[in-house]
Amino acid sequence: MKYYWIIIVICNISWLGIILNAVAGDEPQKKVLVTEHLPPLPELLESVGLSKYYDIFVNKGIDETQYVMKMKDNDMRVMGMKKDEMDVLKGKIEELKIEKVVLPPPKVDILMKLRDQQEYGRLYVDRSVQSFEYLPAFFGAPMPLEPGRLIVADPWDSCSPQSSLVDIAGAFLLVGRGNCSFLEKVNNISIGVVPRAMIVVSNNETIIRPASVHAVGVPEVQALVETGIVIPENLSVVMVKGSAMLPILKGLEVEGLKGRLVPLQCSAGKSYCPPVLEEEKKLIPQIDAGYLRLEPSKEVVEFMTSTFGGVLPSGPMEAMFASPVDGCSELENASMMPGKIAVLMRGGGCGFGEKTERVQNASARAAIIIDSTDAALQKIAATPEITKRLFIPAMLVTSIGGAALQKQANDDSKIMLTINAEQEIAFRWTELAVLEWPSEPNTQAMFYYSLLQKNKASKEREAWISKKYAEHSKKLTGQNLNEEL
Repeated sequence: MKYYWIIIVICNISWLGIILNAVAGDEPQKKVLVTEHLPPLPELLESVGLSKYYDIFVNKGIDETQYVMKMKDNDMRVMGMKKDEMDVLKGKIEELKIEKVVLPPPKVDILMKLRDQQEYGRLYVDRSVQSFEYLPAFFGAPMPLEPGRLIVADPWDSCSPQSSLVDIAGAFLLVGRGNCSFLEKVNNISIGVVPRAMIVVSNNETIIRPASVHAVGVPEVQALVETGIVIPENLSVVMVKGSAMLPILKGLEVEGLKGRLVPLQCSAGKSYCPPVLEEEKKLIPQIDAGYLRLEPSKEVVEFMTSTFGGVLPSGPMEAMFASPVDGCSELENASMMPGKIAVLMRGGGCGFGEKTERVQNASARAAIIIDSTDAALQKIAATPEITKRLFIPAMLVTSIGGAALQKQANDDSKIMLTINAEQEIAFRWTELAVLEWPSEPNTQAMFYYSLLQKNKASKEREAWISKKYAEHSKKLTGQNLNEEL
């Protein structure tokens, strides 16, 4: 019995080794016989004194020496050979035997191949409230996996060689469309050091896939040969809309930024285009929400961002209330606004975009808009025409958050804060915005307490949920439950 278990253990160890080798990618080497040096069959047999077997070999279908090299003992016995003759032939076979290792073909990463085939993507920018559509060029390298420093070309249109004062090595170079060809731009930015990507900014909201020529029907390879321009091996080329320029450039005026070019997989009938790679699915395309930490009170105020504008300021910032606070007319304190975050109230007869543009014109870095409704926080937008002109972001906060800002201003005469991104806040508020309360009182109570548990990290959300519960309960029972809450 013990021998039986020993055999099982040995077999399991053997299989374990095979499995581990497979996981580690250590596949057994494949060897093939080298045949170029082998003598003809008659010559081989004559060299070992076995010419008498030539006709027998041929009749059995072994008419070349390479087949003899693969013969085993049983094969030789079938030929009628004696043991001493077999030993002589086997010795000759070993003498002539040369094998070479055949390298396996390189493994194809199917997902990477699929990623490289995508014809649409988005540029993710550090701390930006929006990402930017791009179309890849018909030429150039696939999109890099790593982020790159965003650098502005000098000259902007790259219709002449780059200034040596700008360090573009390995960077993502922002280039204006200008009046020269895409290949001329590539040639001008590739003299000496080479950027990792060239991001061409369109003159308008129309984007195309950059091509090497304007003529229709001319193959890319032929066009490259005719121009004599060599595309750097690792240079990726894309085009973004003109509206991407202001938010990114204004952000770069204040701090260094990095970007990512992420290919997206789109299909007909689908509104959501996900990245191909799992690691890129985990990336945050843009900042949708977060919290303000007020100083020195450390109080937290949650916010949702705008769909317009660019980069959220980093580091400690001073905020101040606009005057008038609704931002619907010219600011009386515009001269005090440069470099600060403007605090405004919703309403007053103008939209989010108009408010933000007014404080932007006063050189504010961002806008905080206090919601005057009791709706759940959501992303805020502006009209398409105003959106094109906006490059600072806006943040919507609740009336509770607005009260905290006002208290800070009253207590310390100014508001100091930091802006912190946290996408989970967007998920929670979006969930609350589409809530459907149960119609049965007991079920509604359980639903209410489960929501409180899920949102216990936020005093603002807890207060909002409690208020909504009181409203819905009153509709069902005709009683005011505010005292119970």
